[in-house]
Amino acid sequence: MRAQQDAATLAISPLAPDDSKRYGYQVGQLSGEAGVLVDRAMRGGGWLFHGRPLAVAIAVASFAGAGVLLTAADKTRAGS
Repeated sequence: MRAQQDAATLAISPLAPDDSKRYGYQVGQLSGEAGVLVDRAMRGGGWLFHGRPLAVAIAVASFAGAGVLLTAADKTRAGS
């Protein structure tokens, strides 16, 4: 009985946009391969963009960016 209810619910429920091939095609047409990758990351890693994981992600990205800038500045200063 439960399986019949689940099947009936799925049959009448609207499809999520990411369930269709057309959605993926349109995202690719509008924003290219990078847009498709970002869309997949946002859907798959949605938990990353809320609360404490967001703070950790921002901190890691900030430290990585600062490291890259410090390295570039050191190389520029050593070259002068």
